[in-house]
Amino acid sequence: MRKITLLLITVLLTTWLAAQVQWQAGGIPVRQGVNIEWTRSSAILEDGQIIYVWSDTRRGDRDLWAQKIDQNGIPQWGDNSNLPAFPDMIEGMMINGEINRQEDPVVIYTGNGEVIVAWVDFRNEDAGDIYAQKLDADGNLLWDPSGVPLCLAEDIQISLNIVNDANGGAYVIWLDNRFPGGSDIYGTHILSNGEIAAGWTTDGNPIANASGSQNQHTFWED
Repeated sequence: MRKITLLLITVLLTTWLAAQVQWQAGGIPVRQGVNIEWTRSSAILEDGQIIYVWSDTRRGDRDLWAQKIDQNGIPQWGDNSNLPAFPDMIEGMMINGEINRQEDPVVIYTGNGEVIVAWVDFRNEDAGDIYAQKLDADGNLLWDPSGVPLCLAEDIQISLNIVNDANGGAYVIWLDNRFPGGSDIYGTHILSNGEIAAGWTTDGNPIANASGSQNQHTFWED
């Protein structure tokens, strides 16, 4: 019994150690540089590739960027022509570089190598609005280059969640302070072509808007 137990532990430990480092030791450089990198998110594709999305200040304002890492840990999007000090890093693809800040992104895989990204955007007001963009398998923008507005209501919209709709689009919900007296939860449904689905109003529909505050929201695919 002792020999069998010892053998089992040895096999499990060997398997565990072998599974720890699939890419290069020390990790894969997704974003390097002297500028500040802010909030980030990621989506795993069905073939094992990963798309990372983040906000950073390399061009002054906080802009939104993305990078795809393949199954072997090799970055796929962009080049390093603007990063001579970091020869091992590929720059990635800019999702949005409008004036002021784009931050707090969420991203979901929608099939065919494509992802939808939604974020909080401060181009219009200091309180923040909600925008979205879709990227294809090569990192090309599929919707309006400036992004599709999901909510331009006054006051604060933050704390996004996203799931795909199984048809190339996505549902997005957020915490909304458009009315005094507390926060509510609003959401919308954006289709694969970047249009808002029928039955969903401009600036989103109320999901939970009772008196007081509604928060701590989440949802997932069934």
